[in-house]
Amino acid sequence: MGRVRSLPEALRSQIAAGEVVERPASVAKELIENSLDAQARSITLEIEAGGLGRLSVTDDGEGMDREDARACLGRHATSKLQTVEDLVALTTYGFRGEALPSIASVSRLTLTTRQPSLDEGWRVRVEGGTVLAEEPVGCTVGTRIDVRDLFFNVPARRKFQKSARSEATHVEDTLIRMALSNPGVDFRLVEDGREGVRAPAASDETHERERAEMVLGKAARGQLFSVDGRGGPYRVHGLVANPALSRGDTKGLYTFVNGRFVKDRTLNHAVIESYRTLLEVGRFPVVILKLEIPPEAVDVNVHPQKLEVRFADGSAIHHAVTSVLTPLLRTTPWLRTGQVTYSMPSTTPVAAVAEPSSSTGGDLAELHRARAKEALARFAGRMERGALEERVYTPPVTTGRPPVSTPGLGGATEFSRLRALGQVGLTYLLCEGPEGLVVLDQHAAHERVNFEKLRAGLGRGEIPAQRLLVPLRISLTRAEEEALQTHAELLGRAGFDVSSLGPGDALLRSVPALLHGKQPERVCKELLEELAESGASSPLQDALDAVLARVACHGSVRAGDPMTPMEINALLQSLDGVDLGAHCPHGRPVVRAISLDAMAAWFDRI
Repeated sequence: MGRVRSLPEALRSQIAAGEVVERPASVAKELIENSLDAQARSITLEIEAGGLGRLSVTDDGEGMDREDARACLGRHATSKLQTVEDLVALTTYGFRGEALPSIASVSRLTLTTRQPSLDEGWRVRVEGGTVLAEEPVGCTVGTRIDVRDLFFNVPARRKFQKSARSEATHVEDTLIRMALSNPGVDFRLVEDGREGVRAPAASDETHERERAEMVLGKAARGQLFSVDGRGGPYRVHGLVANPALSRGDTKGLYTFVNGRFVKDRTLNHAVIESYRTLLEVGRFPVVILKLEIPPEAVDVNVHPQKLEVRFADGSAIHHAVTSVLTPLLRTTPWLRTGQVTYSMPSTTPVAAVAEPSSSTGGDLAELHRARAKEALARFAGRMERGALEERVYTPPVTTGRPPVSTPGLGGATEFSRLRALGQVGLTYLLCEGPEGLVVLDQHAAHERVNFEKLRAGLGRGEIPAQRLLVPLRISLTRAEEEALQTHAELLGRAGFDVSSLGPGDALLRSVPALLHGKQPERVCKELLEELAESGASSPLQDALDAVLARVACHGSVRAGDPMTPMEINALLQSLDGVDLGAHCPHGRPVVRAISLDAMAAWFDRI
């Protein structure tokens, strides 16, 4: 007798189930996708014991007749595919015909369904893949699939399941993904008899955003902003969050391709790339990204659970996403949300500095402006040698300028409206805001200002450079020489005139004006080290930002530098002029806040 033989049907079914059904959340995903394909507008998911005891999905879709109710439980039975050509132009969630028979083979499953045109429905009961009963039944239009005792006949798989609470969390995550990708469908989760996630159907963009905020939780309220654009033949739309809502993992990244939730490196990288310089190192954005592309441009048949896809042109997809997200994020929509702009109380902004109001007379106001301009000139000259545009500080008054959202306070204010209290440790700036204490890292804040101005200047070809009276010689490693050759043009645009003298040596002739008196040869050497480490394959924008971030860092006020009250106010006002003051270009936070409620709790005032 030969050694190679066909596996028994029961074993084949359980092996197939192992590929499709990993845990209760896998069952929920497959059943909800079937409901969506059936044009359901309302879907209820019920679970007990994390879905291991019982999991049921009820929908109001088109339902099935008696014949289809029997056929759908057969392996590779599907209404989605007819020809090979259909496989490369899929527009439905399910298409393999594996889900229901796979689930039925490792559970006790009951299917109840009815079409609108029929007076009665049909019920099929299956246990471990064996049909036990079929019968007509009175029921509402749509389909209900009840799955009990998941993995009851596969103890090895059952023991690898987590706690009921953990499995319930995975099920909830699955429902959230489905709800985010299908805003026009009403979703409801019932866990052990108690209602959990509820996502009413949204009728327009505003309701869709409110619905997403409801699904993602209280922290997301007022922090999501719509995006919609095209990159070539691809549509990119969805919701992006204020960087203040960032997470320490990528679980807040919801990426969908033609309505299907996917985990794709290209999409994740494009989103993270778009938020580059807006987030602290190790933090990740919260984004609901929906990509609509021609079905033939993506292969969804590369993963048993359809969680991964393969794009025909991944580079074009990456460019499409960044070209839509980056311009929006650069305009920081969270600064223009129409929130209340607070007027600061008329108290002394900085110790020993009196700020005149507009009613104190023309002479005093003129004196104030002259003093402010002089202080700002000193600040700009000391820190940036003319590279920072002069901005005259004026007393805090109500204006129509966009508000800056101060993380941790929950309100909105402009940095220039904060009442500066002074320095702590010659490093941190303490300010009073409308809802509490605001603390800024003076170096990170000034670095952010300089970085944004350098970036804007580079776009206009206007980064000021200063020629050195005596060119400086710099010793280079081979890797640094290669970096110089690769990025010479980029360095020139940023204000560095540096050229190779031969093996191991380079000559620095000019530097950005911001670096005057800042050991420019050391800065150039460090910059080449950084570019050498990132390699020639580093994207141009990464290399460019590395250059600008390095220049901004060395050209900024340092920790330990004393700052006068007027210089502090000038820095605060400068922060109003940049796209975002939340983090420095190296990812460190610029500002932290302590609410009045938090301080009250310290002293038992709550």
